[in-house]
Amino acid sequence: MYEDDKELERVLESAALSSDMSPSRVQGVHEQVMKIAATSRRRGGAFRKIGVAAVLVAGVTAVGVAATESGREWLRSLFTPIQPAYLVSGSHHAGESWSVTRSGPGAGPFSDAEAEGIKATMEEVAALKRAGEGRLIGLLEGPGIPGAPGAGKMLTVYQIEYTLRSGEKTTVGEQPGDAQIARMRLDEIMKLRDAGEGEIVSQTEFPMGLGKYVIRFTLVDGETVDVQTIFPPAPCAEREAMFAEIRQLKEARQFSVFNADRTPDGMVSGLLRYTLADGRVVGVAETIPADVISPDGDYAVSPVSNEATEIQDQSSGR
Repeated sequence: MYEDDKELERVLESAALSSDMSPSRVQGVHEQVMKIAATSRRRGGAFRKIGVAAVLVAGVTAVGVAATESGREWLRSLFTPIQPAYLVSGSHHAGESWSVTRSGPGAGPFSDAEAEGIKATMEEVAALKRAGEGRLIGLLEGPGIPGAPGAGKMLTVYQIEYTLRSGEKTTVGEQPGDAQIARMRLDEIMKLRDAGEGEIVSQTEFPMGLGKYVIRFTLVDGETVDVQTIFPPAPCAEREAMFAEIRQLKEARQFSVFNADRTPDGMVSGLLRYTLADGRVVGVAETIPADVISPDGDYAVSPVSNEATEIQDQSSGR
């Protein structure tokens, strides 16, 4: 969100563009960018070959250099400020690493006392995990992490709630230990999940996945387990196919960017939203490609936007 046109001008400067281009320059650049875009569509799309500047110039020229309020609103929607993310991390004696981050407007570094408290909590969680403690409360499913083992397959993160000695509850996203798998009957739950079983108890809008669902699984002995997910019941093969399509869309730079942040090591992540061939919109939390980050590193730029086609069509009289 941008409070006024001064902020919008700063955004354009961030992208190394001018907000005051002559009409002849506007028309010339517009025609050039539209030609590049048409060529890219014929080749299956490769946004990274065009880069941030091209999509921004296309947006600026298509709306007459932000001459209208609708044009300005669309330009604002393209840019997502990259917020700093603050991190506390460590590892257990078993070699497992962990990290806790916070970001967003008003967020700041962890104090020494906060960092020490988090480390103590994570050590207690590690001991509970080794003992097989914890309660499964959710599943986060998504495409595999590029470069990691099994990157071509679906990644599942288990959200496990732990009750600490103080009585406080904390939830950790992780891979369960063997003792937890047995005690929580995770193999049986995941077999039902992958078969598309489970009854939807509740459903609400949510930016990740296809929404927020609570699914009730009935185990062989009649016990029921309620698990929060971001995808409704469906066979595993359907989710795998969805994630394969998402990987292709990311490669073609067909997504919109939300909630971007940068960790101290320089990695930029955020919520990417993809529109599938069947019209469904899916949100995935993942790294943001470097070529859709503004030259000064302050903004992530959405290669596509729902409003983009409408405004470009209007500018060409269609």
